[in-house]
Amino acid sequence: MFKLRLVAAAVIACGITLLSSGVAQAYPACGVSLSLNNSTVVGGKSFTFKADAGETDCAWTVTYRGKTKTGSGTSITGSFSTPDVDKTTSSKIVAKCTHEATESSAATASASSDVTPAFYSTGTATALQAVDVTCPISATVTLLADGVGDEGDSALPDTGGSKLWLLALGGALVVGGAGVTYAARRRSSH
Repeated sequence: MFKLRLVAAAVIACGITLLSSGVAQAYPACGVSLSLNNSTVVGGKSFTFKADAGETDCAWTVTYRGKTKTGSGTSITGSFSTPDVDKTTSSKIVAKCTHEATESSAATASASSDVTPAFYSTGTATALQAVDVTCPISATVTLLADGVGDEGDSALPDTGGSKLWLLALGGALVVGGAGVTYAARRRSSH
């Protein structure tokens, strides 16, 4: 029964690890990627981003906490500053690539809710309107309160052996105590 519980706990831990997002990158169906230099930032600092659409030219709109950056081309890079926070908070950065549909992008993006379908007219003059495809992608940015993760905060201070002399002194005291105990027992047995 103990082994079964241990296996169940291991399976749950593996599932949580696989489902958690460690890196702020995503690759949706339209082939757009978004990466951050750091998805966990101390409030008041800045982070950089890069959104890339491969070989597709896009009109880019990147939004983070009400601030927007725009550009055009196959990719866009930039940075956003973050506000100071009192506690750990999460927020989203969203990049949108808007481009004219091609056969492959229209087929790929047809499942997206942000795609505008093509309109065909069967009147006297048949016309085909160009279709713009919008591919949104987002990532989560976690903001930490200033001091979280630095020494002197609520984290454990001086862990990792920075006080090696205390370890050596404790070892010497243990060896000395063992020696005194051995000598006392030897004396009392004679």
